Amino acid sequence: MRESVLLVVGAAVSVVLQIVLAPNIAILGALPDFVLVYVAISAMLLKRDSVVVMAFVVGLLVDLMGTSTVGVCAGLFALAAFASSRAAGFFGNDTLGATFAISMVVSLLVEVLYAGFYVSAAGVPALDALGQRALPCALYDCAMVLITLPVLTHLFASAAPSHKAPSSSTVRLR
Repeated sequence: MRESVLLVVGAAVSVVLQIVLAPNIAILGALPDFVLVYVAISAMLLKRDSVVVMAFVVGLLVDLMGTSTVGVCAGLFALAAFASSRAAGFFGNDTLGATFAISMVVSLLVEVLYAGFYVSAAGVPALDALGQRALPCALYDCAMVLITLPVLTHLFASAAPSHKAPSSSTVRLR
């Protein structure tokens, strides 16, 4: 029960951060996607189907806030949650490196798919969409994963005492 409350509260906080903080820390037009980072990490840590539903709802909320066409972020965030959860179950060996690699790949996948939608909808050249939007935003998302991963690991681990936090041979998150 406590994990579900943390999941919903974390989703609300990520949406607020996306609306309030992200435009203010843009670097050369690249924005971090706090909601995508939250969805990917929570899907890896919790490995529940409810995370995919939460990702769809939060993506729909982000779409309705006017950041993109309605349904695009909802579908991409649900895909990110599904891919993160399944990849963590298949490849994840509860190490920091595997968790970070999965989140990098999922972030890059979502940003490239969003750039593809941007190319088809707005008529922007594909090279511009990939080079000026997808890759810089994916790198920014990876930097946000470095900050967010230890915090969410601690919060979700404290909510469920049986939860194993990702670890490394040199870096412990708990």
